[in-house]
Amino acid sequence: MHRAIPAIGNMTSKGVLIDREYLEKLAVDWEAETSMKVLELNKAVGHPINWNSPKQKAELFYDELGFVQVNKRSTDAKTVAILRKKYDHIVLENLSELGSRNTIYNTFIKGILERLDFEDTLYTSFNQTATATGRLSSTDPNLQNIPARIGNTIRKAFIARPGHIFVNIDYAQLEFRVIAHYAKDETAIEYINANKDIHRMVASLFYDIPENEVTKEQRQQAKVTTFGLQYLRSVKAIADEFEISIAEATKRINILKKLFPGIFQFLTDTVNFVEENHYVESILGRRRRFTLINEYVRQDVHRQSVNAPIQGTASDICVYGGIVRPYEEYPKSRGLINVHDSILFEPTIENLKEFMSIIPDMMRVVPFETDVKFDVEIKVGENWGEMEDYNGK
Repeated sequence: MHRAIPAIGNMTSKGVLIDREYLEKLAVDWEAETSMKVLELNKAVGHPINWNSPKQKAELFYDELGFVQVNKRSTDAKTVAILRKKYDHIVLENLSELGSRNTIYNTFIKGILERLDFEDTLYTSFNQTATATGRLSSTDPNLQNIPARIGNTIRKAFIARPGHIFVNIDYAQLEFRVIAHYAKDETAIEYINANKDIHRMVASLFYDIPENEVTKEQRQQAKVTTFGLQYLRSVKAIADEFEISIAEATKRINILKKLFPGIFQFLTDTVNFVEENHYVESILGRRRRFTLINEYVRQDVHRQSVNAPIQGTASDICVYGGIVRPYEEYPKSRGLINVHDSILFEPTIENLKEFMSIIPDMMRVVPFETDVKFDVEIKVGENWGEMEDYNGK
């Protein structure tokens, strides 16, 4: 999509204003809390340790605590994760938390502060060719990878410029709508087009209860299980994730097969196609090749072959409707950041109503013929971390 190049370049060049004072205070608080974590670790061990020293950590793990050696006395994050599965030890738990805190600090607190220009503007880079599926990636820093548990705290530092307001427009259930389009599944399309809560309906079937009695947790399990179809998740994987029996997981898959026969036929047809042709293709012609298919990689190839056209088409919809068309047809929209299926815009407050009358409808139009309705969810706010549903006023 060559039209995307100037649009993405324009989005990158805008940059986003950062509340330096807020982020500097967050840095001080974060450092203090991290220091307390280090003291807690030292107390648990009984003596101080340089937790940045692999040698000292190895001596603690394998000599003092007697852990079974992993990868020649390794102490990296992957090793800590492996050891946590074997040992229920407070040091491993706290060390994992410490590592996570350091990563967040270096990437999204200190890292952002170090990248600000003299006007406190942050510029990230968006790349259209770095992912196999065609999704835009973000680097220096990767704003698509802000951890969920601390996300809004970090995003509060991203503020609208004076006289402007943030508008976040997110495609609703984009990948599931794409699957419904590919599969021509009647039930999926009916529920989507009628704005019904398909995950609540699925949960009611999973738990054999009325839809109005479905809990938030039950709906979430149904949602994760349904979205897992595009990754060809096994019965065992579902059973393990939700800590249910193989029989219960099998029952849930059978419910989905009966409910969405078109989707399961699409999955089968796609796997058969890639076995014969060694490639898959999105609606707009984004092709992914699989030159080698054998017993060692077959399962991974099948998963990727199903996922690639779904992710690729979702990416094309988002780039076309959320980045290219606003740039070409309404330059005042000021697109700033793309995260997965959402675009963060920064129109002027004076222009907000006009913006709302144009951009959401523009994004609802997809670049191909379909019977599936595509919709968006809209939030507004003065900063990226505290946004509220748009009420039309």
